[in-house]
Amino acid sequence: DESDDNVIVWYVDFGNTSLCSKTSLKQCSKELSSYPNQSKRCQLYGILSDKIDDAFTYLRDISDSENVKISIVKEKSLLSNVLLYADDICVNEKFGCDLNAIETSDTNV
Repeated sequence: DESDDNVIVWYVDFGNTSLCSKTSLKQCSKELSSYPNQSKRCQLYGILSDKIDDAFTYLRDISDSENVKISIVKEKSLLSNVLLYADDICVNEKFGCDLNAIETSDTNV
């Protein structure tokens, strides 16, 4: 149960959350606080809106894959549109992205 003694911690690397007591939290050292951000805000490029839930289910199923590659297609402000490959399969294409429709001016591949 949530209470004033607990906080919800969001783990950026895995995307999960956990309810933790405030007393279990520790302050970061100055050295650790000085490191640049270690994550990047991304969205899967070109996946059809009616397929996005299936794509995220698939991503959870393959989350233990050791052969994952990401290619940035577009960057706008702090958001990167990416193609994601797991075991050499393009997840975007599997869920409706037409890779032939990507303009060469859009890609940073």
